[in-house]
Amino acid sequence: MSCAVCAGSVESILASLPGVAAASVNYAGANVLVEYDSGLVSAADFVQAVEGIGYGLLVEEEDLSGKLEALETKHFDELKRKLWVAGVFTLPVFVLSMVHLFHFAGMNWLMMGMSLPVMVYSGSGFFVSAWKQARNRMVNMDTLVALSTGIAFVFSVLNTLVPSLFSSSGMEPHVYYESATVIIGFILAGKFLEERARNRASSVIKGLMGLQPKQLRVIRDGVELEIPLGMVVAGDEVMVRPGDRIAVDGTVVSGESYIDEGMLTGEPLAVHKSTGSAVYAGTLNQKGLLSIEAAKTGKQTLLAGIIAMVQEAQSAKPPIQKLADRIAGVFVPVVFMLAVATFGL
Repeated sequence: MSCAVCAGSVESILASLPGVAAASVNYAGANVLVEYDSGLVSAADFVQAVEGIGYGLLVEEEDLSGKLEALETKHFDELKRKLWVAGVFTLPVFVLSMVHLFHFAGMNWLMMGMSLPVMVYSGSGFFVSAWKQARNRMVNMDTLVALSTGIAFVFSVLNTLVPSLFSSSGMEPHVYYESATVIIGFILAGKFLEERARNRASSVIKGLMGLQPKQLRVIRDGVELEIPLGMVVAGDEVMVRPGDRIAVDGTVVSGESYIDEGMLTGEPLAVHKSTGSAVYAGTLNQKGLLSIEAAKTGKQTLLAGIIAMVQEAQSAKPPIQKLADRIAGVFVPVVFMLAVATFGL
């Protein structure tokens, strides 16, 4: 999603599905919380509906965090490259356009050549998004950016290639390469800062997810096995060595140790645990070897519940954001209609 209008589009399409009681899209968090009747609609229907209007949706699953982190890293790196390209080529175009000392024959051709990488590479995302929206008879902020920069660039190219087209009618064949490139550069800079802030905000959840080990040792039929966390079931005997994090909620069946439970309680002092003591996923075993009978695993643990609550809190919209979303929903169509009216007049 590129703006609050996008979030509104996703929210509307999901809320319109049969069986959906409510859908709340958080643009800043890039997530959606859906309340629905699983007998009438499924997660696959959500994915199909969202992809149908030009967006993508990842449904919660076991490896979601890793997949999402890879996609976010790829997107952020690409955004950074586009911003660099835009900056390198936009600055000379801006200087040539605004500083009158640099006017010389062939300057428009030079500016057109330097503007091409910005339009074709750095600004490609705006045009692709605008096209997807147009196919679904929708508009968003990318539509405005694509139209404004695209029209300025095409008009400038015409005045560079065929200046007589307008001069023959008594009009000065001006070019506006700096407008097209500067707009794309500034918006990319804003998106870059926004993505960086979002990544920092989501680092809290990533940090909590990192507290749960991916592999652990269990005793089955008298044999110690190392298995993925997803294969552990309630009743398994889990071995936790000194220095390892506990992966499940359960009860100590043998051994004793001191457990750092600061991530749950905030207390700096470790807690002594022995046979019969309750332990929780994400806490750190400091000294002794423990044998734990798993009671809750995966998404049933206390740690998973904390992560879910943080994610839900991020998805909730304060009243001011709801107001901003309503304004954004009419802002783009109003600006678009004003532009068409101006052109007509």
